Amino acid sequence: MDGDPRVSALQWEVAKEASASPKTWAELARATAAVAAADPVERANAVTLVYERAVRAFASSYKLWMAYIRYRQQETSRLCRPNEWFQSVREVYERALAELPKMPMLWVGYMEFVAASVVPRVTMARHVLARALAELPATQHHLMWKVAKRWCAMPVVPSATVQAVWRLYLSFQRSLHAKREYFQVLAQKGDFNVFLQECVHLGLPDTSNKGAVDERDLLLGDVSFWETVQTALQGKGWRFTGDIDSLRHLIDLGKSRCPSPVELSMAFAVFLYGQGHMREGRRELRRLLDEAPEAQTLTTLYHLAVEVEDQLVESFAVDPNLKQLDDAAYNGVVHHLFGDGDPLSHLERLVREFPLLLNQAQLRNSPHNATLWLKRVELVQEDTYAGRSTFDDLVALYRQAIQQCTAGMSRVEGAAAQLFSSYAQTLIHGGKLDSAILVLSEGTWCVPFTSAALNVQLLGLLVEAQLMSSSSPLSVRDALAERLTSGARCGGSKRGRNGLLQSSAALPHVMHHPHAWIMWCDLCAAYDAVNAAAWRHLVEALTSSSAFSAEAACYVAHKAFVCRQESMAVMMLERAVAATRQQPTAHLFVLEQYLSFLHVRDGRKVPLHQFREVFSLVQQVTPVAIRTAPAAVIDLHVSCAYMEAVIGLYGTAVRMMQEISLVAIAALRGRDEHLRVLEAILEHSITFTEQRRGYDSVRTYCGALVQRLQHALLLQRVALHWAAIEKRSGNTAQAHLILDACGDSQDPSTEHGEVYWRLWESLCASVEEFEKVARRRQQAAIRFGKRGSTKGSV
Repeated sequence: MDGDPRVSALQWEVAKEASASPKTWAELARATAAVAAADPVERANAVTLVYERAVRAFASSYKLWMAYIRYRQQETSRLCRPNEWFQSVREVYERALAELPKMPMLWVGYMEFVAASVVPRVTMARHVLARALAELPATQHHLMWKVAKRWCAMPVVPSATVQAVWRLYLSFQRSLHAKREYFQVLAQKGDFNVFLQECVHLGLPDTSNKGAVDERDLLLGDVSFWETVQTALQGKGWRFTGDIDSLRHLIDLGKSRCPSPVELSMAFAVFLYGQGHMREGRRELRRLLDEAPEAQTLTTLYHLAVEVEDQLVESFAVDPNLKQLDDAAYNGVVHHLFGDGDPLSHLERLVREFPLLLNQAQLRNSPHNATLWLKRVELVQEDTYAGRSTFDDLVALYRQAIQQCTAGMSRVEGAAAQLFSSYAQTLIHGGKLDSAILVLSEGTWCVPFTSAALNVQLLGLLVEAQLMSSSSPLSVRDALAERLTSGARCGGSKRGRNGLLQSSAALPHVMHHPHAWIMWCDLCAAYDAVNAAAWRHLVEALTSSSAFSAEAACYVAHKAFVCRQESMAVMMLERAVAATRQQPTAHLFVLEQYLSFLHVRDGRKVPLHQFREVFSLVQQVTPVAIRTAPAAVIDLHVSCAYMEAVIGLYGTAVRMMQEISLVAIAALRGRDEHLRVLEAILEHSITFTEQRRGYDSVRTYCGALVQRLQHALLLQRVALHWAAIEKRSGNTAQAHLILDACGDSQDPSTEHGEVYWRLWESLCASVEEFEKVARRRQQAAIRFGKRGSTKGSV
């Protein structure tokens, strides 16, 4: 080493104390380290000697100490055993800090050196950190904390040390970011026990300290904090040594602050099971099942509960150590795991109650859905039959369901009517007939269902229930009659104490529904059929009521006739005829029923004047009604024609049949949707004329039809009928003449035209006639072909 000229020069320079400086010593050390040497140990000793002399000469030189430490760390680690090297470097650090205790980077380097040791030196690192914080001013503590936080994140550092260091750090730095870093370190180390204890410690501070409360609120509002808590709760294979009640308090606070309270509660329930608190875990899961906000969440909770209970039962069944226990110890284990002593009871209860819980979750989202309430009623009924619920529970459920589905509704869905009906039947089976009548009465008269037919359906049940409870059916009829005829007084009736609805005002559209009055009629027919005064009261009340309809009037007339009250039936029909004059379709229906009544009552002896009077009314309404109900009008005229024929007035009957045919042709011209109806009446009228008046009348009728008809198909039917009659009469030439006259309207390319020409050819008896028909067919085909091409070009 001494032979190197540069080293010699530097040694001479440092020997002169007046001119020596830390820079010169540092340069000498570097030059000494750069000299080639056969023995690295010898060179290291030489360099070390230079640094030792330098730091003795300039003990307060920060750069010399740092250079010396750097050299010892980088160049000497391979020259001795690790522990000896570590202790030597540590000694240099200690000497440097003794001379320069206020230099922060020395402390930082020392802390990093100790933390990077191959052999964990936790206590030494903690002492170095404590000494540095004590020596350095507070403005430089952040340099040490950076290293300390990295050191705490190392796997070799125990959780207790991490907890002590971070608590010290958080006593100075209380920001949310610092707490988040702390929790992240604990979570990454997998020590969920300490993590949750620290969550409780920082999340539940002293409420008397306003600043601490504000910091707690800031922490509890952090989404990532609750995500980490949830992950810790779901962890397996660790034991929580903290206070469960404090943790539960923290979780309760989190339910109102975390993004998913249900998932947090689920994780806490799993945590309770995992920590051996079976009863508390079941209680938490049960609460979640009862409060599930929607069906999907409930299904997830249900699967979790079943899985947990299934694992408990399975582990209990296969554990060989249980066989070695005595009865008392065995029963203690069973009681701890399952509570009531039956390992399968909780699973059975979950399976049994799942439909009810699912229905409950669905009702939370749709509280006014009557179909869901009906399903719940069905489930509770099953529990009632099995002895798990009482009759009073079922009644209370019905009342709750009806109030939910009807309160404040301007229109109540139809399924709610089934609620009233089912509730009433349940009350009847339970022996509470009066309560059933009250329920049906409110549902019938006061609930605005989407269709009044539902109210009438409930009215039928109401009448049946009243007949069951009343000793006099006539009183039931009179009460219904009073309700229908005095709606204003009944609408203000006082509401019953046990009523379901807020108001008992009867709905006008229900009281004015025709079927409600038909119910009155049925009661008269069933229990007071021979009382003419009662029938007259019904007829007069219905006629003057806004509930009057053609259907109701005809029904009452029919019932009166069946009950041998013919005069009342006639009165009802005549008043119905007068009341429906401005309603063509209804008027037509009443007239048809009137004719049916006359036919059933008198048969062949129908009074001719009555029949003609009714038929004249039919003729008056025909021009208007045939446009809306052509089939019904034609059918009625045909029936009248047959009635005339039954009497023996064939001429009048044929005239009726032909007149309705001509009216239908004129009224329905150009409406192809009624073509089949016109075709049927034409063929029927021709056949009817032939049967009643002979061929001459048919010829005259067909001639009139040919002049009026414009549709090719209808004209074909008339021409073929007429030609067939002429052929049967031996007038083949006349038949050819008829078909020739109508041939211009028949297109051979159409289906009906093909039939026309083929039948005309079948009439030919000679080659000359056949050729004539063929020429006419060809001419017609050419003519219709030209028409088609002309339309296509246009």
